[in-house]
Amino acid sequence: MSLSVDLNASLPSCNYNTDLYSKEQLAIRTFALVPIVIFGVVSNVINIAIFCQKQLRAMLVNWFLLAMSISDLLLLVCSFCMFSLPALAEMWNNVMVIEFSLSVMRWLYPFGTMVQTFNVYLTVLISINRYLGVCHPFRARTWVSKRAIGLSIWSALVFAVSFNATRFAEMRLIDCWSHVYSKVSTIMSPSPLLANRVYFVGYYVAAYSVVMFVIPFPVLIVATVLIITTLRAASVRRKKIAGGQSQRTLSQSEQNEISTTLMLLAVVGMFLSCNLFAFVNNVVDIFIQFDIIESPTFKRYFTTLIEVGNLMVAVNSAATIFIYVSFSSGYRTVFYKWFKCQKRLKPITQQQPEAENLLSNGRRKSLRCRRKMLGSTSWPSSKRASAANWQS
Repeated sequence: MSLSVDLNASLPSCNYNTDLYSKEQLAIRTFALVPIVIFGVVSNVINIAIFCQKQLRAMLVNWFLLAMSISDLLLLVCSFCMFSLPALAEMWNNVMVIEFSLSVMRWLYPFGTMVQTFNVYLTVLISINRYLGVCHPFRARTWVSKRAIGLSIWSALVFAVSFNATRFAEMRLIDCWSHVYSKVSTIMSPSPLLANRVYFVGYYVAAYSVVMFVIPFPVLIVATVLIITTLRAASVRRKKIAGGQSQRTLSQSEQNEISTTLMLLAVVGMFLSCNLFAFVNNVVDIFIQFDIIESPTFKRYFTTLIEVGNLMVAVNSAATIFIYVSFSSGYRTVFYKWFKCQKRLKPITQQQPEAENLLSNGRRKSLRCRRKMLGSTSWPSSKRASAANWQS
């Protein structure tokens, strides 16, 4: 008995139910993050189902959006397991739920970082794809193909997994003594690898900052500026060609191209806006780790800023459905057909531009008139046949 008491006394304290989370953290992780995750999971399941439709898969850009919807769904699930579930377990005061949440978080933490990196570089690929389509349309016809898009998506996935592979060795579960429950339990603790100063500076400070912020943010901003500049220049040229008269009506294909560009610009814009908190938090965290910022009061408020940054990342993953409904006619057609029971429309790939429809209708009417005239004459059948062949 004494041996057991000595062994338990040597274990670290689990610190359960000792205000592990502040009131602000609990409020954000439970009352704010949970509803966003629930809505985001439902909306991304809808996104995946719609982008898997045959008529939408025919558009190559939707391959990126399908992959992004899958990554958004996984990222939201990981966010709930890493942030909300441990907080809910503490609130429920249940040691079994606490131990389960720690075990889940131990393995989903590296998986979540992989998904986040994959999501970031999917956004970069979307921006580059639209840049080629708008600024270099002739080259895009050669470079943008099914093979190229599939290869780029798989390359981003392999890179995300490889870059975050060491995350599996950063955290570990160790035994601890719970004074509240008077039993041996588990707690998650940093591994010796994470405590290594060289690893921290080389991976967290240098590599992580470069891969997650220094490379993608400038690429997204520059590509967005170039796309907007090109669209404005094209609008000016159309006005000059019109010669001050009323601007010509755009064809359906041109309208779809512009809508697709605006949709992807909105996706990139929302990504930059929602991840701005994460970028600022990363810079501030580096200052804190190197003791450039030492104020205890600021550090206390900084924990709340981290929670807000994580919340904004979840918002980015959950809110894409609004962009797709607003800008994508193909997505909107399927969405309305499913949820508003509207009359079934033609597949997107079979819809003709308005100008082509008018032209084909005019040709059909003209052909019917000529056939009627031919049929009302008293020509011999051989001559009517030859005339009809000539007209066709």
